[in-house]
Amino acid sequence: MSAAQSGGNSGPGVPGQDDPAALVEDINRTRADLGDTVEALVAKVDVKARARQRAAAVSSQAKGKLQQLRQQLAGRAGQLTGTATGTAERARQAAAANGKTVLGAGAAGGQTVQRGAHRAAQAAGRYRVPAAAATVAVAAALAGWLVVRRRRG
Repeated sequence: MSAAQSGGNSGPGVPGQDDPAALVEDINRTRADLGDTVEALVAKVDVKARARQRAAAVSSQAKGKLQQLRQQLAGRAGQLTGTATGTAERARQAAAANGKTVLGAGAAGGQTVQRGAHRAAQAAGRYRVPAAAATVAVAAALAGWLVVRRRRG
């Protein structure tokens, strides 16, 4: 069987070596494949571009989560506003039933909070020296333990 009878192939897997158009086509296809391979390798090696792509993806994801959180908070704020409005109305009704104004009731509540804060400040001042002594004792015990441990180790 001659080369002309086998379709112009001079060997298995080699497209028509005698046909210049087939050789040019094969060379062009090989160049295109090689170009794609080189582009893929360059993309893998380009750390800055990959970092930018990753940053863009993370930024997009964060923006989506932020938007979702804003929507959830807006819904929850609406619920809390409704609850607060209802509570304020009940407080007005209760105050009116007791003959007090809401402002007067709020001032009394504010005074209670102030008294509690004042008591907490007094307690902190009263126990300042014992707390400092306890802190020094704990620090000394820790230092001693570290010294003993270091000598054994």
